[in-house]
Amino acid sequence: MPDELFETLYKQNAPAILYPFARAIVTSYTSQMNIPAIILPTLNFSIENNK
Repeated sequence: MPDELFETLYKQNAPAILYPFARAIVTSYTSQMNIPAIILPTLNFSIENNK
């Protein structure tokens, strides 16, 4: 696998795939704790926007 492709996968694709699950878990757990739910904002993991 070329280094450039690997770097794109671990810096952009992996967080983009995992973030919605983490976001849902945080919201679900905090809403069940009898405190106001913490709702994380949506994020754009595009590399061009993060430079």
